[in-house]
Amino acid sequence: VINMKSYGFYWRLLTIVSCCLYPLLCLAINGYEVSLSKYFDTSTQPIYLLCNIATVYYFLQLKEWSIPGVLLLFVTVFSVSEYPITHNAFAVLFFVTMLIALLQSKRFKYIRYIFMLGLLSCLYSLLIGEIICIFAVSFHHYLFMLKFKTIKEYNERNNSK
Repeated sequence: VINMKSYGFYWRLLTIVSCCLYPLLCLAINGYEVSLSKYFDTSTQPIYLLCNIATVYYFLQLKEWSIPGVLLLFVTVFSVSEYPITHNAFAVLFFVTMLIALLQSKRFKYIRYIFMLGLLSCLYSLLIGEIICIFAVSFHHYLFMLKFKTIKEYNERNNSK
């Protein structure tokens, strides 16, 4: 049974899972593109838009992730095909601010190294690098969400005694 308290948990979980799956779906449906942003101009545009919008909403609810959220909104609004310089500037800032948020996080510090590996992988393949970075950030949020849910459930159980 999903109650109103768990709704937020499941919405966040759906967003995290979708963020991990959407690059793979885009790749499977439309083949290899230079970057995730290039899928905006393909038949997977709705998946691209929905996942980015859900991520923006998710990030804007978290103080440390609100700047990456706003930047992702700009990355999404300014398509790479119509506004390449603006889009790429926002995209770089988006990834830099996500790295900063990971570096400031006191939990799951090893994930920042996976993210940095993703950034380095961008030199080889922008798409592969972006996918690694998205997986790293998604994994960070998944672990953080699970830890928070576990602590909250523990506290609720002990307070009800």
